Amino acid sequence: MYKSFDDLDIEVQKAIKSKPIRDRKYLDSFLGGCCMFHKAKNEGVCGHHLIHGVQRGDRKASDCFVIPVCFKCHTEIHKNEPVFLEKWGIEYDVREMAFYRYKEWMKRHGKN
Repeated sequence: MYKSFDDLDIEVQKAIKSKPIRDRKYLDSFLGGCCMFHKAKNEGVCGHHLIHGVQRGDRKASDCFVIPVCFKCHTEIHKNEPVFLEKWGIEYDVREMAFYRYKEWMKRHGKN
């Protein structure tokens, strides 16, 4: 489910409009973790940059809009992100979830 831009939290709106964050350590934290959908640990898990409603022009979405996915899900999500999320019954806006996950990671690593 995707909210309209105006219905997103203000912090998320600002992050979408801002210069993209690039954080290699944060992206590396996804490697070997659990797929958000299968919940199983997998060596093929990596970070997927959300595209729908985040990407601005031709630039890659900010690293604060990344979710952990396995190779199979990564392939499927690139075919049609909204349809994939609906198939898995995701009823919240993943942009907000990804953004607040990043903020929590930043706190834990002393990077406010």
